Amino acid sequence: MKLKVNYILALIVIATACTSKKPADYSAYITEMSAVSQDYTCINQAKDIFIKYAAEQDSTFVDSAFAIFYNTMITSELNLGNLTENEEGLPDYMAAVAGAPIESYSNEKAMTVKEKLHAGNIISKSEEGDIYFSYDLMVSAEQIKPLLSKSMQEFFDLIITERQSPPVQDGAIIIPMLDFADYVISWDAQKTAPLRLVKKEYATQYLHILMTGVDNTPFINEEGMVNQPYLEAYQYLMDRYKSSYVGSIARTYISILAKNEFVPNEESEEFVRATFK
Repeated sequence: MKLKVNYILALIVIATACTSKKPADYSAYITEMSAVSQDYTCINQAKDIFIKYAAEQDSTFVDSAFAIFYNTMITSELNLGNLTENEEGLPDYMAAVAGAPIESYSNEKAMTVKEKLHAGNIISKSEEGDIYFSYDLMVSAEQIKPLLSKSMQEFFDLIITERQSPPVQDGAIIIPMLDFADYVISWDAQKTAPLRLVKKEYATQYLHILMTGVDNTPFINEEGMVNQPYLEAYQYLMDRYKSSYVGSIARTYISILAKNEFVPNEESEEFVRATFK
């Protein structure tokens, strides 16, 4: 499953106060980063600009600067993905880049694009019949992560997980359900102000999955009852994270489900709607 995050980070950054040791540097950073072409071949350039300006700056500067780099990276990835939109199928050269087993894999255009993607640390993967492209953030982790604040480092680790091995793939929760409950908590607990809407989007979507299921990890069994792993996850959240927002949601939800012997009804469905309205 591909989560769709609302990337409006530029607005977040503007709304976040930036009181750095060198305020003039922040203005220069924004100017230089804005000049980067948001093309898939230029994410490395944006990364280098971030590292250059982040050196010896305070955490407020660095975290806000990272948010701008992150926005540039995501925008570039989306622009790359748009190359395949409104097509009946992937153009031959894009299919070749994605590793599809087609005869034209070695044609000149395909290899040229593939070389550019490789040089730009762009990787591709297939999910639910679609091809997605993303920047391999792991190649820059040792350079970027130490510059960030502790809370932004936690966000960075979660983003790495999302990009390398997300817990929901091909319409299924692929990790143990209690581990998935921990993952929901990890997103909900994030306190990265410059990227707070990204945090909210992931936390909300994963909590929704925990409360309603996905196609290949169904919420309801053949008898119409909630599948046991979901109920065990709610109990786990109540016991281990009882003071958290997610823990309180789990407590209320399981009590509503219990009223009807764990068969979802209008009351439980209304609670889900109210939680995400």
